[in-house]
Amino acid sequence: MTSPDATPDRSEWRPRDALKALFWWLAAGIVAYSMVLPGDVSTGELFGFVFPVQSFGAIASVTWMARTRLPWREALAIRIAWADWTGLLIGAGLQIGLALALAVIIETLFRGSLPDQYVVEVASVAIGPMEKFMVMLSLVVIGPVAEELLFRGVLLRSLLVRQGARRAVWWSAIGFAALHLLDPNAMMVTPALVVLGVVLGREVVRTGRLGRAVAIHAGFNLVTVVALFAIGSG
Repeated sequence: MTSPDATPDRSEWRPRDALKALFWWLAAGIVAYSMVLPGDVSTGELFGFVFPVQSFGAIASVTWMARTRLPWREALAIRIAWADWTGLLIGAGLQIGLALALAVIIETLFRGSLPDQYVVEVASVAIGPMEKFMVMLSLVVIGPVAEELLFRGVLLRSLLVRQGARRAVWWSAIGFAALHLLDPNAMMVTPALVVLGVVLGREVVRTGRLGRAVAIHAGFNLVTVVALFAIGSG
């Protein structure tokens, strides 16, 4: 007969929970893409349907798994304090600094520019107000929430008790950057994404919640979106 002490502690996240969430993220994306193909995916289709469906696949799976843990709101750790909104400025400054450093490296080592990531390329051709709104909503709100839940909410916290804070932060940052390599054009920005992931991970370790990390991530993406809109209208 199994003793109560042998019952697994379901209040803690496990690395396989992150794999489950990643599976549903990928599955939702595949289903969404299959519904808009064949042919090129338009800006409206990508940011009005595919990207949100994919992101909500991760959000829904993490939320569902969190309901088996008590208290489930603590498992999500998605609390936001007023001070967290300063993360928007931190994220924007981090994006600008990393973009400048990357531009110098590319110009020095590669004597030119590199191809844009697929998501950036599609977002850059957003024309109407509705398309721009969908790009903004997807990249600045929905995307950061989904990715922070997956990589910092589940993966990072599942590694904290097994690897320690430093290793957990780095492994979650590497996993975060590696996900973006599904787009081969993202290879050169991978180091910048690792740096972003480390910053986000340290904030979650420091605060014990995701609010500030989501704000930093949103500010980071916001600079990209604003720059794309400015270039597109120029």
